[in-house]
Amino acid sequence: MATATTLAAERGRLRAALGPVGCWSFAFETLAAGDERGALAAIEDLGFPAIWFPESITSREAFAHASWMLATTRRAVIATGIANVWARDAYAMAGGARMLADAYPGRFLLGLGVSHEPSVARRGAIYERPLEKMRDYLDRMDATPSSAPEPAGEPWRMLAALGRSEEHTSELQSHHDLV
Repeated sequence: MATATTLAAERGRLRAALGPVGCWSFAFETLAAGDERGALAAIEDLGFPAIWFPESITSREAFAHASWMLATTRRAVIATGIANVWARDAYAMAGGARMLADAYPGRFLLGLGVSHEPSVARRGAIYERPLEKMRDYLDRMDATPSSAPEPAGEPWRMLAALGRSEEHTSELQSHHDLV
């Protein structure tokens, strides 16, 4: 587990990289890849330091989409807002985050969340005990071994919370070295 000083420094780097205002849009889903390239370039040219995109039941898969967005942009931080923990197991989530952190140091932020009950049901899962689901999921991510070299820096991770779950994010954040 990281020290408080290390986490504070990492949070400072993340805040600086994200800047005061970013761009979040589901509209990327409506664009063909070539058109999305142009939109991302325009967003970067406007000076937005971070570009956030969601994952839903009907959207592109989060890691494939983030890979495309990172390859297409020059400097923006690309952030999942959110990658759904019901969409893939913790091992796949950890491996995907490590790969993107290695390939694009300081440019990928994994925003994680438990989504919404209707979305989870459409995936064929049962939405129950979201706090326990996230706690277990983070434990599994933290314990995931890798045969690949570790990235120079740990992948940035951030939790999303809605309603009452906001009360528990600080406990999860401190236990799992989330920035």
